[in-house]
Amino acid sequence: MASSTQSDNFPVTPGAFQTTPGGGQDGVILKFPPDVSSLTFASYLGGSSNDAAYVLAIGPSGNIYVAGGTESANFPGNQAGTVGTTIPHSGIDGFVAEIANNGSSIIRSTYIGTTGYDQVYGIQFDRKGFPYVMGQTTGNWAPINAPYSEPNSKQFIGKLQPDLSAYVYSTIFGTPSPIPNISPTAFLVDRCENVYVSGWGGLVSSGFSSAGTTGMTTTPDAIKTTLPRTMAIFIFLF
Repeated sequence: MASSTQSDNFPVTPGAFQTTPGGGQDGVILKFPPDVSSLTFASYLGGSSNDAAYVLAIGPSGNIYVAGGTESANFPGNQAGTVGTTIPHSGIDGFVAEIANNGSSIIRSTYIGTTGYDQVYGIQFDRKGFPYVMGQTTGNWAPINAPYSEPNSKQFIGKLQPDLSAYVYSTIFGTPSPIPNISPTAFLVDRCENVYVSGWGGLVSSGFSSAGTTGMTTTPDAIKTTLPRTMAIFIFLF
């Protein structure tokens, strides 16, 4: 499980990779046996500022990949050779951290982001062991090796090398806007390496703190090509 806490007495376990809080809010990682009868391990995950762990996935080696958002310039585990060795700015940026399956160590971590606001809300693996991330940005995300992207949009997808050393590709989708269109709710990579994203958003005029779903790309064979109500659910396949 991945979550967050502001508690300085969270029930971490001896031998976990971070047994004391970093400061402010921290992410927390917990592992249970299948019957949830005990706690296998629990650890904080965070630096000296606010951190939040939202999602995780198990890599092909059994290690745990955790993703979320951070304000910490000293996020644990960050090292040379990853795609983001320093926090891009003093606000909020996404992160990915690889943690040993037994919770004893953080193997590596990386920042994911731009000079704007960034958060990672999805992480998944394909059958070849490559991790994919999905999230939101308010910065100028630069597509890499991506035949399809929608310029100046604020939802991103990236495929990373398993050691987080480089992007295989990254892309953005949505409408040209200073803020994201949708709140992402689900993320999946299938056996053919197709990527699925779903999320929800409102009309621009509806008062939600998003750019709205008006004008987002639909295909001619979509089951809905126009907005049915003041709110809409979008599903994307890449």
